[in-house]
Amino acid sequence: MGGWQSLGGEGSADSRRAPGGGTLGGVHDGSDTVSVFTVGGGNLTELASSPTAIPTGAKPFGIVVT
Repeated sequence: MGGWQSLGGEGSADSRRAPGGGTLGGVHDGSDTVSVFTVGGGNLTELASSPTAIPTGAKPFGIVVT
């Protein structure tokens, strides 16, 4: 469950919930990764592909979830 811990512990730059409420995404500037979770019944479940590295040299500072 590294992604959620990263949101608070590795330089979370931003997190957003999708308009429908079923997905939460977070970008981490400390590890240059993006984590995505499903949201249901008050629980977060990290996707198997999460966290995902962003391209080398890119420096995240915000996220848009659609």
